[in-house]
Order: sequence, then C-alpha cells, then structure tokens
Amino acid sequence: MMNPVWRDRIWGTVSIFVAGALGLLVAQGEWLLPAMVAAAGILMVLIKLEARTPGNLILAGLLAGYVVGNRGFAHLMPIPGLPLLPGEAGLALVAAFLFIERASREERVSFWDPMGCFIAAWILIGCSRMVFDFRSFGITALRDFAMVYYAAFYFLARVIVLRPGNAARLLLGTVQWSALAMVPIYFWWRYSPELVFSLFSIGGIPLVFYKNDLVGLYAALGAGLHFLRFEETRRPGYLLWSLILVGTILATDNRASLVALIVFTAAVSLTGRWRMAAVFGVGGALAALAIVVVAHLQNRSWQETPVFEVYEAVASMTDPTGAREYQGEGTGSKGDNNLFRAVWWRLVIEDTWEQSPVFGLGFGYDLASEFEREYYAGIAGDFSARSPHNVFITVFARMGLVGLAGFMVVMGLLLRNTWRAARTDDLGALKAWAAAVAILASATFGVVLEGPMGAVVFWIMLGIASGLGQAEGPVDDLPALEDAQAQA
Repeated sequence: MMNPVWRDRIWGTVSIFVAGALGLLVAQGEWLLPAMVAAAGILMVLIKLEARTPGNLILAGLLAGYVVGNRGFAHLMPIPGLPLLPGEAGLALVAAFLFIERASREERVSFWDPMGCFIAAWILIGCSRMVFDFRSFGITALRDFAMVYYAAFYFLARVIVLRPGNAARLLLGTVQWSALAMVPIYFWWRYSPELVFSLFSIGGIPLVFYKNDLVGLYAALGAGLHFLRFEETRRPGYLLWSLILVGTILATDNRASLVALIVFTAAVSLTGRWRMAAVFGVGGALAALAIVVVAHLQNRSWQETPVFEVYEAVASMTDPTGAREYQGEGTGSKGDNNLFRAVWWRLVIEDTWEQSPVFGLGFGYDLASEFEREYYAGIAGDFSARSPHNVFITVFARMGLVGLAGFMVVMGLLLRNTWRAARTDDLGALKAWAAAVAILASATFGVVLEGPMGAVVFWIMLGIASGLGQAEGPVDDLPALEDAQAQA
C-alpha cells in the first residue's frame, strides 16, 4: 500500500502538469480536449459523491435554455469545433448518468409503460427508415431525423421523475419561471436586438434569438402554470405574472400560441376548475373594453386599436383557405398565411400518397420543392423552411402511414391520459399533461416539434407527466421553483 503522503504528492504533481498542458491548449484556442477532461473530472466527482441530481439539473438547464434563449440557445455548441448541440449533448449526458447510476445501485426504475412502448416502436420505425435515407441524403437526413430521436427525452425524464426526490417540481418550476424570465429579454430583443446580441453571445453566437411562435407558446405554458400556482397559494403575484404572460402572447401576434393557451385552459377546465377560463375571458373582455373606450375618447375608430387585430386574428382561425380579407396592420397577411399552409399541406399529402404512402418519402427529402414551384412559381430563392407547419403531415411525409400510425397512437394516449388526470383532479400530473397537449396543439400549425426548441421541451413534459401519473402518493401540490430548489 502506497504511503498516503506520497500518493497525494504524485497526484498533485501530475495534476499540475496536466493543468499546465490544458491551459496551453486553451491559450492556443484548442478547447476540445480541455472540455473533455473537465467533463470527465466533473463526472468522477459526482460519482464519488453519489449525487442523484446531475440528470435533473441537466434537464432543467435544457428547459431553461430553450425557453429563455430560444433559437440562440438551440444553436450553441458546448464544445467549439465539435458539432454537438445542447439537445444532443444533454441527451448523451443524462443517458450516461442514468446508466452509471443504474449500474452502481440496486434500485431499479422501469423505462417502460404503454406509452413508452409505443414511443420506442415509433423510434425504431424512424431508425429503420433512417438507415436507407442517410445513404441518400447524408447530414440533411440526420437533421430531419432529429424530430424522432428527441423522443428519447421521454424515457430519461420519466425515469428521473420516478426516482425519489423532487425532480418533477424542479422541472415544472423551471418552465414556469423561465417563461416569465423570457418576457423582459424578449421585448428588449425586439426593440434593441444589437444590444442584446452584444451582451448575450458566445463566440459570435447569440445566446438569445427569438421566434414569435415559440415565445408565444412558452408564454402560454407559463401563464397556465402561474395561474394554477395562484389557485394553490392564493398569492396575487402569481395571477399578475400569469396575466403578463397572456399579454405577451397577444404581443407576439401568433395564432398557434392562442390555440395553445386555449387548449391548456380547456384541459384544466375539465377538472371543474373554471376560474382560469373565467379570469382570462373576463380579463380580456375588460381590457378590450378599456382600449375601445380610450380610442373613442380620442376620436379614433376601434379598427385602429389592437382589439381589432386580435379580433381578426381569432376570426382567421375559421378561415383555413384565406378567403377573407383582413384590414389590420398586423393581420393583413393572415389570409395569405392560411393559404400558404393549405396549399403546402395539400401538395405534401398528394406527393407522399402518390410516391410512397406506406413508408413515406424519407428523412432528407425536400418537402418544399413542389410547393415552391406551385405557390411561388419557382422564384422563392431564399425559401428555407423544410417542414409544412404541421407535425402530423410531416410525420406522414417522412415515415408514411406506418410512422403516422405509431405517432397517432402515442398522441392518442397523451389525450386519454390528459382526460384521466383531469377527471381524477390529479393536478400535479395534469400540469405536465396540459403543457404537452398545448405544445402539440401549437405544433399542428407550426414547426415546433421538428426542432429542438419545442421537441425537447415536449418530450420532457410528456416524460414528467407519465412519471407523475405512475408515482405513488399525492403529487397535486407542486411548489414553485424556489420551493423545489430548497428541497432538491
């Protein structure tokens, strides 16, 4: 047995040389090896301490990053020079932590439940399709395939929630408070993007870069979660934050976000809790009345107020082909947007049905080429969208009827479990189920689930909901983030 004093001296000397070598690499701009050594060191410390929280914290960090940072965070590379984005890096790290934990402890938590089995089957269908598509389309196919492999977050989140601890409280609280933190940064970004870029960037890559549909979606989730927290605590601050987030949804001028808020509210209303619908409805009506009265006193028509634009935005939801004319400054293009979707959806469905209805056109296939030729007459040179703003049509186009059937079963289970949680008034699980359903509703009119900004959050919410639904004991009192951090 080596003398402990000499052992410490040897390790200290080696550490000094290693630290010096790594520092030299950093000074030369070489980050890959130092980052790997640092990650390995952190991993060893956590294993030594038998920490149970790394997976929880990584998932919480991803949720906060995608909600607050949006597209900026999604394109950040943790290790410069290595094409490993936050979603993929987080997926690998959490899987590694859970593997080590399961291998070193007798405790076993099952990955599997009915929904998990169908999700796994859907992933396998996608992998089978991907084997052929990668040969033809290379990295482009891998980019499109991301909407499938992000579903692995479901299993990781579910296992973490089923373990002893307060992971669900931490993760739901992260979404709740990150949505609120997003609001001032979003408005700052809208009116002074250059300043925000200069303050929040790493290596020239902005940490925050917003899409209105995602901002509105996360504001909808935050509004619902804050209001439910208000019902639990009766603290007026939560009601104020909820109403501020509803106002943010209206400021984004995004109809899919309104649909998400309506769906979240409807899911909560199924429990017999009508206060959320009543407050949002009455509050909106009173705000609209006040705006119209002020406009009248200023001798302005109500058609010149934001109320008219909100009215036209809601009315346009019943105009799928864009047949009506819209006069509002911010809603004049709503009809064109509806027609845009209708034409693209029809062409993708027809193209897939004619060429390969059973197994789809594959990952990497250009779903926009036919649409560009018909809708833009082939002159849209800067058209970069790859998915037709509807996750169900995208799944059908990429994976055919086989893939769509698997996805529909999973979404059917989502709706069934949301209904069950509502009817049993399982408020804790309902928060996560309602959040997942709201994201799905938004994804029916956008590209939310085709990229990590929405997909990672969606599958984590689904895993949280499944874990809470199976966990023993009451889970209907999920405190806010500050309470969760105190108990973690």
